[in-house]
Amino acid sequence: MSTEKIHFKITLSGTYWDKQPHYVILVDDKEYVNAYITKPSDETEYVEFDCEVEEDQEHVLRIRLDNKMTQDTVTDITDPDNHVIVKDMLLNIIDIEVDDIELGTLVQMKSTFKYDHPQNSPAPGATEWANCVNLGFNGTYELGFSSPFYLWLLDNI
Repeated sequence: MSTEKIHFKITLSGTYWDKQPHYVILVDDKEYVNAYITKPSDETEYVEFDCEVEEDQEHVLRIRLDNKMTQDTVTDITDPDNHVIVKDMLLNIIDIEVDDIELGTLVQMKSTFKYDHPQNSPAPGATEWANCVNLGFNGTYELGFSSPFYLWLLDNI
């Protein structure tokens, strides 16, 4: 079977006050990056890697946030009924480039976020959320694509 080499450049940021978000990046089930955000809160950083995928197949880019704890979200205790967040930890997916092509709105419009613990989601009972690029819960951002990548891109822009 034929393969295609793809270069990913992913722009991320962490919003945090205490500890940096930890993330894992996979294509299909193969891990390419396992790291913490290293820049100060809300500053962008870049992650780049190459991978080979089988042509004429469906694939999934996954970005996981996996170290958020309940205490990483602080709400205004003077207004307990409104749950106003004053400090939080998020992993933000700013942009994704594939072979030097920015995906733009496809990063959000073609993605889903799957909760690790749906009972904690803002929509009780929901197992996933469409168009989510600001990960505030432990779970996985997924962007499906096919190879050859350029054909997928032409079909989706």
